Amino acid sequence: MSVLTELARWNRKNPTKAENKLYYALHDAKIGKFQRQFVIDDKYIADLIWRRRRFIIECDGSQHYTEAGIDADEERTKYLIAQGYRILRFGNDEVLKNIDGVLWKICEELGLNSPSC
Repeated sequence: MSVLTELARWNRKNPTKAENKLYYALHDAKIGKFQRQFVIDDKYIADLIWRRRRFIIECDGSQHYTEAGIDADEERTKYLIAQGYRILRFGNDEVLKNIDGVLWKICEELGLNSPSC
């Protein structure tokens, strides 16, 4: 088992408040079939992924807003887009304070007409 697989399992058992809130909001609103902490190409872990639609949602904590975090996210995003994924990023604060707006943006990006959208 790879280190990333072990980390993804740990992350699934210990989600951030924002990841947990978004996952259950998506589930309750019946928006997609999202999985948590999914390893892609043994290179990256997606916070939430709808594999069939190749759609990733990231919940970004403060480490993503440092110079190193921004650079790493840019590299990661370029790689994932090259693999055919679409990615939406939300800050943890946005998820925690504006879940309805976050769900609306997700539905808009996916072209869905969910009752929650």
